[in-house]
Amino acid sequence: MGIIERLSSGECYVRSLVSFDTGTHLEFELIVHGGAHAKVRGSITEVRDNPPRRHYVLQLDAGAPAQAEALERAIAELHARQSTARTVPDSGALARSSVRVNVDFPVGYALEGSGIGHGRAADLSAGGMLMVCEPLLTVGGTLEVSFALPEQSGGTRRELTLQARIVAHQRTSTGTWANHLAFFHVDDAVRTEIAAFIGR
Repeated sequence: MGIIERLSSGECYVRSLVSFDTGTHLEFELIVHGGAHAKVRGSITEVRDNPPRRHYVLQLDAGAPAQAEALERAIAELHARQSTARTVPDSGALARSSVRVNVDFPVGYALEGSGIGHGRAADLSAGGMLMVCEPLLTVGGTLEVSFALPEQSGGTRRELTLQARIVAHQRTSTGTWANHLAFFHVDDAVRTEIAAFIGR
């Protein structure tokens, strides 16, 4: 769905290519790569345009004790990682520890038990991607994605195939679906290749 730039137990700052209106209620799964995960629910109280992305402020709902505890664990883990990770400043004077870049290239996918399809990658990190496609993909489902990273010279690298989990989705203004994917069981060589592409 987007990038969480700041998170507390009561408020969340999100940056996304997906368009939402003030008052929209969102629910998505926060997954700290290789670590904690939690359900996040809240309503958009403020929208800040910074084309092509939009920045949102979410007022989070008060969840059940178990959900609140899971969120606190995820926040603590994020803060611990941010204290040691390399950060990359962005145009909004904020920073993030998971480097994510805007991209635009074709992606093929095979959904477990539901055949194959095609979409386009809108952003990419070593831990996941935002894939836009026509059909609605179910949150929590797993799929195999295949893509070739573009070269600056205009060529392409070897095709990469990764396993991914759908952690959130939202309909775009054009009627397609933006699916936030989290990679898992990633080969070290593949992760290194993606990281090199992002850091070029």
